Amino acid sequence: MIFCFGNSHVGVFSGTNYPVPIWPERSNDLLPWFRTFNMGAVTAYQSMKHIQTIKSILATISEFDKEKDTLLLVFGEVDIRMHVYRQLTLQGRPIESIIEEVAKRYFEAVSVLLTEGFNIALYGCIATCTRATMFLRRPPYGTIEERNEASALFDNLIRVFCKKHNLPYISIFNELLLEDGTSDLRYMDTFYMGEGNGLHIMTNILPLLLWKCRDIGLIPFETIISQYEK
Repeated sequence: MIFCFGNSHVGVFSGTNYPVPIWPERSNDLLPWFRTFNMGAVTAYQSMKHIQTIKSILATISEFDKEKDTLLLVFGEVDIRMHVYRQLTLQGRPIESIIEEVAKRYFEAVSVLLTEGFNIALYGCIATCTRATMFLRRPPYGTIEERNEASALFDNLIRVFCKKHNLPYISIFNELLLEDGTSDLRYMDTFYMGEGNGLHIMTNILPLLLWKCRDIGLIPFETIISQYEK
């Protein structure tokens, strides 16, 4: 079983387009391989603070098997959307330096979980599309193109870390990115497609995500996933 912990972007692994409620309310998980746990607007920068919360939640789940199950961590989108470009303005540092600092703190938290014997997989950031602010309490910082550039930097650092430590890494960022640096709205929860807040991907890209999970061994290769592509 794959237990997904992080921000609201764990939602796509529930197999629905409905918002995943914040823990301790449980989500309606429709896919047989995943259990999702939305911890709120948690950040990669502060991920060390959330380790104990993850372990406390796992302690309440009788079916969790530390030896066999995997923790899929979903962190970073909140950092990119709300904090990175704000800190760039406040601190006057290069974007690469800020992203590297966020990633460094995130990997420190991941390393603690690895040391404690948990099986870990990491999920990259998705492309961003939020442009309007009228439906958000807090507007995003930076343009869509700038946030996608930051996401690409962050995702690459995750990929390198996972390769170094032989961890499963999942990303659909490139598939969501258009040649002009904007995002493919066909897969995003935006007002262009109906009701939505413009922050999340929708389940019409889930088949690709499931195949990628199968390719890296999170889903058994012999498993037939076509029935879930509907």
